[in-house]
Amino acid sequence: MMLMMKLEKTLKIKIYDVVFSLLVFALPLSVAVPNILLGALAFIFFLRIKEVSWNSYLKGENGILLALYLFVALMIGFNGELNSDIPLLMRFSIFLFLPLFGLLVSNLNYLKIAFVLGINCSLVLSFYSIFHFYFNEGTFPFGNTRYVNQILTLERPYLGFFCALNIILSLELRKIFKSFNFCSNLLLFSAFLSFVFIFLISAKMSIISILVVLLVGLYRLDLNKKRRKLFLLGTLLFVGAIITFNGNIKKRFYIEKNFQKTLEKAKVYEPRFTIWDCSLSILNSSADITLLGVGGFNKSEEKLSDCYIYTIPNPSKREYYLNEGFNSHNQFLDLWLSVGIGPLFLLSAYFIFLFKKRFNNYHSISIIILFVSFFMVENVLHRQLGCYLFGILGLLTSSRKT
Repeated sequence: MMLMMKLEKTLKIKIYDVVFSLLVFALPLSVAVPNILLGALAFIFFLRIKEVSWNSYLKGENGILLALYLFVALMIGFNGELNSDIPLLMRFSIFLFLPLFGLLVSNLNYLKIAFVLGINCSLVLSFYSIFHFYFNEGTFPFGNTRYVNQILTLERPYLGFFCALNIILSLELRKIFKSFNFCSNLLLFSAFLSFVFIFLISAKMSIISILVVLLVGLYRLDLNKKRRKLFLLGTLLFVGAIITFNGNIKKRFYIEKNFQKTLEKAKVYEPRFTIWDCSLSILNSSADITLLGVGGFNKSEEKLSDCYIYTIPNPSKREYYLNEGFNSHNQFLDLWLSVGIGPLFLLSAYFIFLFKKRFNNYHSISIIILFVSFFMVENVLHRQLGCYLFGILGLLTSSRKT
């Protein structure tokens, strides 16, 4: 009887690990599959709920996430925006459940391995689509955002972000497989492939983030002064060569003959300059909005649309912004604008707490840097995929093995 109970418990643990790993594997590949697997994971979690250490879940960074969710829900409810913002609140619950479900994973390295495999499958499919397009059209599509997003398995910013994560995780996993040369070399190739792909598709924020992570690594690695200088010089020469010979990168970064002309061009063609100006002007319009926001996420998008009408003189540009319905393109700014300074403080506190907690692990702080960078240019939590990614951040940066 005891043996049967032990076997049943072991089976539940193994099935749980497999389902969670499949969920993480599916994130770069599918919209629907992760939701199905999340339901299955919730069911198995319920069967194992007695094993949960609630104190472990509520303390630290997960407690901050819970406070953030409750604060946002209360602000939306208080302002009478529950009906319009309830889909977003339901999406937000994903980043509460995933860290909780992660407590029962027997080895978090399983999730990291599954994630790396999923990203590489997504890359293979994207490479196939890119070369299929090239052989049909005779050109690469990276200068046209609409074409790029149709060809790639994910939109360019998200696939670039996945590639950046893949570089860090592949290099981290090499430590585990260092005694297995074949696996170690495969992981090195995985990191190299993602690095090349980021530059190939000209994923702006991912390029900048990876360069920042490299510079952080320069000071975290055990190198003497001469090697550090050589590493820095090599990085600068590489970036210079890429910018010089890759016209698409120059186009994506609006690079002109000098900095002033580059900035002027960026202000004209980069939507975030206009969007962030509008966001800040709304926040500065009254003390109440500065402290409490406009009252909801739907309301903030309406306010931004009104701002585009009054501040963009060019009719075609104005129509483009209104048709696209641009949100704030900054998750920190989005929370502040929509529900006030409290949620902004809590989101910032979450990242700061996590950064301090993982400070001694270079791979972990690199992943946190990638997330913060991505949150600064996208409303990540407005997408289901973004909520899944945010939900597994704590798990990807954790050193817990059992």
